[in-house]
Amino acid sequence: MQQLIPLKAVDFRAVETDPGFSLPSTTVDYSHCLSDGSLVLRSIDWEALKKRPKGTFPKYDETVTIVEGKKNQAILSKSISDLTDFNVLDIFPADSGIYLLLQGTKEQPGERGPGKSPAGIPWNAYHNFVARFDRDGAYKGASELGIACDLSQPGSCEPRHLAVFPSGDMLVTESDPATSTLKLLYLKSSGEVSQQIDVPASRKQMDWGDASTNPELRQEATMFLASVFFTAVGDNIVVWRANSHDPVVEVRRGGGVREVPLQIPYGYRFADMVASNDRWVVHFRTENTPPNVRMGEDTDAYYEVRPQDGSLAAKIVQKGDVPLSIACESGGSYTSFKMDDAGKMVLLKGE
Repeated sequence: MQQLIPLKAVDFRAVETDPGFSLPSTTVDYSHCLSDGSLVLRSIDWEALKKRPKGTFPKYDETVTIVEGKKNQAILSKSISDLTDFNVLDIFPADSGIYLLLQGTKEQPGERGPGKSPAGIPWNAYHNFVARFDRDGAYKGASELGIACDLSQPGSCEPRHLAVFPSGDMLVTESDPATSTLKLLYLKSSGEVSQQIDVPASRKQMDWGDASTNPELRQEATMFLASVFFTAVGDNIVVWRANSHDPVVEVRRGGGVREVPLQIPYGYRFADMVASNDRWVVHFRTENTPPNVRMGEDTDAYYEVRPQDGSLAAKIVQKGDVPLSIACESGGSYTSFKMDDAGKMVLLKGE
């Protein structure tokens, strides 16, 4: 007999926002939130990229926008002043600031040549950094991470996602072609690698190939690396793989680990997890619905899940101004957003 899961109605209503603010049409990755439910969006200005002269750096500008009702705060990657050439790999919002995972250098551009980047800087001068902004947009500097990569050799290692604990300690996923696996690293706030953490995704072989390999092989490995994400839940970080049946892994400060298999509704798969401060909220999608298809009431569902054992606690039934996609939860209140007919962002709160 199929278990009867309670229904939980969440009534969404529009929240007044800055009428002059337009939702960036180029938002990337999953939406984020701070612990108070403030929405955090990451976007790239592709139009500006098209106009940028070839050979200029950084390659593109990124904007992180914090939406707090009528107040919006823009954080610009071009405000990073202590690195000369860099790429933004990921962002992570925390109450202590907005963190950006970067590969970059502090060396000045020079003449191009063998063993150098397009900026004319030796590849061995590039390192991995985490840059921090405060919530008011002030840049606080970049700290180097103790992750050794030879950037002159494509695929030597590729950091992909970042999470930051309230203590300042960090988690980073990266590829490890030497062992054909994904690595999850626990780093101290100083950037020093403290330990490697075992997660289900790190047990899968991930063939990166070499220069003579079919590019599709490397693309598949890159997509697998990108599919492992972090979600903050209270003071802990939950590690999960999108569109899978893998158990999730809860990591605590100091590196303590708890692997939790999820109860997945029949006919569905795990899609992603929502940031929250006092519960687990999971998005499931029907097995036969591809990841790149727009969300629908018949194909997608959100559940509150018990952190103790991964069992389903309640199915969320969206009411009112239904957004379909949920960004985060904070103290029982849900945050989402959508576009109106005029192309303006509508911020939604659900109780």
